Amino acid sequence: MNYSLPLTTINRGTRILLPESRDIRVLAAAIALKTIGIVEPVFIGDSHIILDTFSDWEKRKKYSLGDVNETDIQILQSIQVTPLNMEFREQLVWEYIERKWGQREDIIWLFPADLVQAANMLKDGTTDGVVVGSIADTKDVIRVWYNSLWLASGHRISGEFLMMPSERSFRDEIYTIGDSAVNPDPSAEQIADIASSLVETHTTFFPDSIPRVAFLSYSTYDSGVGVSVDKMKDAHRIFQSLCPDVESDWPLQLDAAIDLAIYMQKTKWQWRLTGPANILVFPTLDAGNLFYKSMERIGWYHAIGPILTGFQYPGWSDLSRGTSIQTIVDMAYVTAIRLSKQ
Repeated sequence: MNYSLPLTTINRGTRILLPESRDIRVLAAAIALKTIGIVEPVFIGDSHIILDTFSDWEKRKKYSLGDVNETDIQILQSIQVTPLNMEFREQLVWEYIERKWGQREDIIWLFPADLVQAANMLKDGTTDGVVVGSIADTKDVIRVWYNSLWLASGHRISGEFLMMPSERSFRDEIYTIGDSAVNPDPSAEQIADIASSLVETHTTFFPDSIPRVAFLSYSTYDSGVGVSVDKMKDAHRIFQSLCPDVESDWPLQLDAAIDLAIYMQKTKWQWRLTGPANILVFPTLDAGNLFYKSMERIGWYHAIGPILTGFQYPGWSDLSRGTSIQTIVDMAYVTAIRLSKQ
């Protein structure tokens, strides 16, 4: 079965800012987006540096881009470039110092200038969405977001992934998973909130798929005991009060969650799911991050994310620093789809 993102839901012309124009992967992704024409890529940076970066043979060879062609140069030159403005960072740094104290020379490095400017452009409507993180790490992306764009009321920050099968994948199922990027050891209440966010994400991107949620552990039901097992039991109980109409079960080992025959056997035919789980909720960041990396690198799944949730502005999206050009393109579409649902 071939799964794809619902691109027809995107409002054409949605502006997606790609601040890290020093990264040749970002430039190649922007050319692809501009060529397809569904969203409108925008840069922060310097036009001359952008062209030099795109023409750098060593960088092109690293990402198998081949020789530069004139058509790509023309497309690249047609993309809007906003100059880097350091004043946005200065303002945020002094606001941070006023709230929390500290020395400017120590604080300023916490806030990359291009990220801060991107956050301001998102707030003032200069751009509709931002995709960033191919150079900056996730903690910087979240720090700028947290101090510039604020949390949504009553929500927990989490990092979610869409796991899309390829022709080489060992399974032919889609999965929405989390938390795989942000919270090291979430509480039962936080896991329940993350699970409810995963349901919303899953139904946004796969509207024809019935959400089935598995709260994962090293134990299926009462086959094992421990703090982690109890936490997932409690998380499931809270989740049921938040999403009473969504199929879910607790705690489940991974094989039981994704294989219906194993699930029925291990639960002694007392199952709560009508099919294999497609939303996987992890007890810790270790488990979630290792799973997505393994699926991506060994299982030949295409990982789209992390999709950061829990903030007032849904148009701010993160990337892994090991991202591919295709994932940058996909995250631009993911951002535009989330915006179209607002």
